[in-house]
Amino acid sequence: MTGRDRRSLLARLMSSGMAPFPLSYGQQAMWFMDQLRPEASIAYNVSFAWAVHGRPDLDALRRAFEWLVARHAILRTRYVPIRGIPLQHVDAEAKLEFRVVDVERDADVGLLLTREAARRFDLASGPLLRVLVVRRPAGRPVLLWSSHHIAIDGWSIFQIMEELGHAYTAYAAGERPPGGVPTVTYADFVAWQAALVASAEGRRMKEYWQRTLREPPAPLALPTDRPRPALQGFNGDAHAFSLGEARSAAVARLAGASDTTVYTTLLAAFQVLLGVTAEQDRFLLGTWAAGRSHQEFASVVGDFVNAVVLKADIGGGAGFREIQHRCRASVLEALAHQDYPFPLLVERLPVPRDPSRSPLFDVAFTLRSSHRGTLTRTEVGGEAASPLGAPAESERGVLLELGALTLSSFPLHQGTVCFDLEAEFIVAGTEISGVFRYNTDLFDTATVAGLAERYLRVIDLVTADPDGPVRVVVGGDRLARA
Repeated sequence: MTGRDRRSLLARLMSSGMAPFPLSYGQQAMWFMDQLRPEASIAYNVSFAWAVHGRPDLDALRRAFEWLVARHAILRTRYVPIRGIPLQHVDAEAKLEFRVVDVERDADVGLLLTREAARRFDLASGPLLRVLVVRRPAGRPVLLWSSHHIAIDGWSIFQIMEELGHAYTAYAAGERPPGGVPTVTYADFVAWQAALVASAEGRRMKEYWQRTLREPPAPLALPTDRPRPALQGFNGDAHAFSLGEARSAAVARLAGASDTTVYTTLLAAFQVLLGVTAEQDRFLLGTWAAGRSHQEFASVVGDFVNAVVLKADIGGGAGFREIQHRCRASVLEALAHQDYPFPLLVERLPVPRDPSRSPLFDVAFTLRSSHRGTLTRTEVGGEAASPLGAPAESERGVLLELGALTLSSFPLHQGTVCFDLEAEFIVAGTEISGVFRYNTDLFDTATVAGLAERYLRVIDLVTADPDGPVRVVVGGDRLARA
C-alpha cells in the first residue's frame, strides 16, 4: 500500500465517524477566531435568501436538506477541542435545523432574515446548516439557508444548490434521490494538505512566499472617514453598481487586445484606483484561489478556498497596458503557489502583527462566475457575490432553475465584512456588475459610492487610452500620476 493509499484509507476511517481528525489550516484560523472573538465570528456566516416560485412542497424541501446533510459528512461535523487542539467529529446521524415561520406583514421579512443570518453558530454543538422558510401574506415564500464558512466555500454552494434541486425533484415526485455517499470527503483534503506542506513541493512554495513577502511594502493607506480602531472590527455594508454593457464590452476588447483576461483587466484598473487614491505605487492586496487544484476534490463540499497575496505596482510612469502585464505576471506567479495555506504562511512570516488590521492585506478583489456548466443558471441581471459566495445587496438578481425547484434571489442585508474593502465582480451575459463591500467602522456610504464612481472613470479612461501614462481625472480632482 502506497503512502497516498494509507492517507486515503485513514481519511475514510475518520470521515465515517470512527475517529476525530484535524482541521485544515483555513478551518483552524476560523476556529481560533471563534474562540478568541465570538462576537466577530459571525463574519464567517454564509447565508442565501431565495424566493421560491410556485407552491413549494415543504416536506420534500425538508427531506432534500436532510438528504444533503446525510450525504456530505462536512455538514454533520462538529469542532471540539481535545486537550486544547480542535478536532473534527463527524456525527453518524444528520442534524438539521429546519423551521417554517409565518409573518403577518411583508415589511417584517427583511428584519427576520437579517437577524437569522447574523445568528452565531455553535461550532462544538452544531448543526452548521440552518434552513428557514418564511411564508408571507402576499408574494412567494422566502427560503433562507445559512452555514458557517468552516464547512463550505463558494464552490461548495453551487454543488449544494445543484444537489438540492435533484433531491427536491425526487422527493416531490415520491421517489428517492439518486446517488450515494461520495467516496472522496473533506477528510481526504485535510490529509492531502498536510502531506503537501510536509513535502518538497510544499517547502518550495513556502520558500517562494517567504522570499516574496519577507519585506512587504507599507500597508495600503486609503483615506478613511474615521480613525482605525485599535482592534479590527467587522461591521460592514455594501455598495452595488454596474459597468453597463458599453463599458463591459470595452473591458473585454482591451483584455483581448492586451493578450490577457477580463479578470486581470478589472484587477489592474482596481489597482490604479487604490494606488492613486492612497498615493502609493506599490502595495499588497488579496484574492482567493478555489483550492481545488486536484480534480478528485471538484465535487467535495467543504472549505477549500485559500487566500492568495498579489503584488501591485503602478509606478514608473507606466501606461495601463504595462500595468496589465505587471498584474498578469503577479497573478500567474501567485497562482502557481496557491496551494500553500495562507494561515500557515502568516504564522511563519517574520512580519509584525497589528490587531487593527488583517494580516498582509486589507483590501481584496474577486471575479466570480458559475463554475459548473451542468447548473441551469439563467441570469436576469448581475449578481454581486461575496468572497464566500453569498449574494450581496443589489437590485439585480439571479434565477436558478433546479428541476422542480425554481428560486430567485431575494434581498438580504448582511452587515459584516472581513476586510477594509472588498471589490467583487461577476460577469452576467454581456454585462459586468460589481459591489464594493466596506468596513463601516472606517468608511461612510458616500465615500464608497464615490470610489465606485471613480472606478468607472478609471475604466473609461484606460480603455480609451491604454498606452499613455496613467492619468485619471474625476471632476477637478487628479487621481493618478501622469
